[in-house]
Amino acid sequence: GKPVNRKKAFGIIIAVIIIAIIVALLFLGSQGKTDSGDGYKITDQKIETIDSLPYVTGRVNNTCGRKETIAMTWHLYNSSGTEIGTALGAAENIDAGETADFKAIVILNDINADPSEIASFELSGVTFLKQENAKLQAEIDAYKKKSK
Repeated sequence: GKPVNRKKAFGIIIAVIIIAIIVALLFLGSQGKTDSGDGYKITDQKIETIDSLPYVTGRVNNTCGRKETIAMTWHLYNSSGTEIGTALGAAENIDAGETADFKAIVILNDINADPSEIASFELSGVTFLKQENAKLQAEIDAYKKKSK
């Protein structure tokens, strides 16, 4: 038989590996981004257009151990990596261990910018509003006691 051309065989193997990586990246991309931290896990994050307005949508899992309202913010970037806006959203009164859907409104720095310019986004903040409100209330109560 004819000897196998090693270069050609190697080239085919590399091509198959590259195609597999591209398919894996496309599949992962369609799943949306995941971020997790102390008290939360945010999954399926993606930019979606709903009623002609852009949003960051996804699901947030409350892992902090108490009923909580979780507020989230994102930085939005164009294809050259310049920050072009922010997204703000919250999921209210999520029971401990539960997961809720969220829709975060996109606010572009330039009111005339095209939302299709958003190439990527990154979670920039997570706040537990019930916990923050409790801290503020405790400070107010302490101040009221002092001023009596």
